[in-house]
Amino acid sequence: MSPSFSKEKFKYSHFSNNSNFGCDTRAAAANAIMQNMANLREEVILGYRDNEAFGDTVNTVIKEKCPRNIVSKYMLFVEDIESNFKLRSKLAGRLMRAEASLKNG
Repeated sequence: MSPSFSKEKFKYSHFSNNSNFGCDTRAAAANAIMQNMANLREEVILGYRDNEAFGDTVNTVIKEKCPRNIVSKYMLFVEDIESNFKLRSKLAGRLMRAEASLKNG
């Protein structure tokens, strides 16, 4: 024999002892999510700064050690890579928004 199961009883049973319908739990979860997002944002910013510092170091070494024609080729290459990266980032964002809108209806 299987135990009887009432969807309505289960649906509201966890709210019966709590008059605010779990708002404290939701608020705590929202605060935890916001804190995690803030920590991740700080990590991304620090990673960005480290990457920029490394890029500046590489640029300095190339400008000091290489002839002018190689430096100009390198700078054109870097600009091309940056524009490609920006384009891919924009397209990825648009794709994510399109997928989300398709899922939501």
